[in-house]
Amino acid sequence: MISVETIIPVLKWRTTGHVSELLGLQARRVFERLAVAVPTLTGDTLEGLVGLSDRQWRRLVFAPEFYSDVMAGRGADAIRGHTLAELGVCGDARAIASLLGRNGIASTALGDVTWIQRGDRRLTITAPSAQGIVVDAMSVHLRRPRSGLPRSIQLYDETERDRLCSDISGALQQIYGASPTAGVLVNSVVRTIVVRKDAAQRSVASCSWPGLPGCVGLVNPLGLARSWLVNSLVHEAVHCYLCLTELLGDWYLDEAAMTARTVRSPWSGRPLPFHSFVHACLVWFGLLNYWRLDHSEDSAQYVRQAARGFLRPRDIVSQIRAGDGLRPEIADLVLDVCGMGRTVASEHAECGRQ
Repeated sequence: MISVETIIPVLKWRTTGHVSELLGLQARRVFERLAVAVPTLTGDTLEGLVGLSDRQWRRLVFAPEFYSDVMAGRGADAIRGHTLAELGVCGDARAIASLLGRNGIASTALGDVTWIQRGDRRLTITAPSAQGIVVDAMSVHLRRPRSGLPRSIQLYDETERDRLCSDISGALQQIYGASPTAGVLVNSVVRTIVVRKDAAQRSVASCSWPGLPGCVGLVNPLGLARSWLVNSLVHEAVHCYLCLTELLGDWYLDEAAMTARTVRSPWSGRPLPFHSFVHACLVWFGLLNYWRLDHSEDSAQYVRQAARGFLRPRDIVSQIRAGDGLRPEIADLVLDVCGMGRTVASEHAECGRQ
């Protein structure tokens, strides 16, 4: 179990502490599941896995899609596909041909290389990266709608993809400039940024998923202010970090109760599953502390946004104390964060009145 003393300094952007330990545990969990799946794998898949280099293993183990497929027990076909894709990156034409044999399109688990078969022509599209994080605007993973991402998608063209990558790079540089610790955390826990254009509506959104640790989704991000990108990347990186900390120990006494009960967020006003509400309290505390370090033009509005919920502490305290599915250690963590958040938010409000 991660202690309060370990998590709070991370959310105050004083240390990245145990992130390497978290990533090591993630890798161990993947290998444990792979070991169970070995008897179901065909000879060519086993041969491919054995032949992967250390770098390819790292790409696979920390790719959100690979983690999701292995941990969900999607089986030999999924593992084989990801293995062939890694071999394809190294120029194995037979591996690529085998991948494309079914649907005519395939991607690596990281979404950084996509192959498309069009008649006799084979296109290879390499995704750009921002500060080492894949910016995925083309892979097959965009065609697997997940909760929070629109189904009515269009793809960004090459010029738009390059502009998005430049915008995201600028946002990451701003994060590093405001807090090197925040920059390191984002770069450590975020592996892919999936960007999608919603053809049906103009709303913008960011999202992440417990089952895809390291994957951040951005909907309609092209042309938005850099501050929105900064806020979204820090927000979702903290979610990713919290999902990893849950791997180190059980946060919940009753997981079903954590999703069955809904709570209204004092920040957004939206109803959230109790699990998401617990995350929200910690994420907004991280954002409040980040924007106090970032002195860019829009920082004041983001401080006010993050402070809003902490100025209504009763709403948080009553819900956490009523949360039967939450372990006492985690309940104490959230209550401590609520108290510290209220102090910071009150100081900010007082300064605003002077």
